[in-house]
Amino acid sequence: MKKLLRNYLIASVVAVTGVVSGASASFAGSATLDLSGTVTPSCNFDQASYSNNTPSFEDANYDIEWSGQFNVSCNNGNQVNITVDNVTTSGEATAARSRAGYEGEALRLQDGTNTSVISVNGNADYFNSLVTNPLNQGTINYSFVLDTGRIGGGQPLVAGTYGYNVTMTVAPN
Repeated sequence: MKKLLRNYLIASVVAVTGVVSGASASFAGSATLDLSGTVTPSCNFDQASYSNNTPSFEDANYDIEWSGQFNVSCNNGNQVNITVDNVTTSGEATAARSRAGYEGEALRLQDGTNTSVISVNGNADYFNSLVTNPLNQGTINYSFVLDTGRIGGGQPLVAGTYGYNVTMTVAPN
């Protein structure tokens, strides 16, 4: 009986050793995860913050100006560049360009510290303060002006509806 028990123990040890050593070899493995992604810079206009005031007329109807504000945000840095890509005008606004003394049209953007003035049409010399400074993200105040040149001997705006549609693009600086 001792011999039988001893043979049984030896057989059991051999069997367990084979299972344990076989298990580690047959189930071992490794994997490397290579994870990466790119977040591209992007900017947005916050349409909910847009405001546009009723236009004001200055210099006895020689100038018309619209003003308001909007918000911009980017995921890259604190400053943005805003450009004008497309401007469409009403018939009256287009006709004003042929009036004697016409000076031009410009979009002025201010963030409280920096100013960017973009000539939309007209005499660039008149807008001698043309600058395209980067602006800080957040609230941007704007004014858009059509100037028919009272100071330069121009003619006042004729009766009609003046309108503009200005497409802007914002990009991180």
